[in-house]
Amino acid sequence: MGEGEAAVIPQVADQRLSDEEVIARVARGEVALFEVVMRRYNQRLYRTARAITGDDREAEDVVQKAYVRAWPRATPRSAGQATPAEARCPIGRAR
Repeated sequence: MGEGEAAVIPQVADQRLSDEEVIARVARGEVALFEVVMRRYNQRLYRTARAITGDDREAEDVVQKAYVRAWPRATPRSAGQATPAEARCPIGRAR
């Protein structure tokens, strides 16, 4: 992405795509679709992290770290090696 360019998020009916399809497409290079995963799970992850940490900022940090840890699991190397549930597993343990 060049300077001053905004990321282009593919317009997809993300509700029609299964988690497996989203992860597979991310692994095939449609990395912008990782946002679909984030949209689907962000609120649930934040609420869980907030309940555990008791602090809004810390919960936000936990969720951000979780996505950073989950990202490598959506690479071509790991495609097909883990189910989406397994790929999300470290999200709750990112703290």
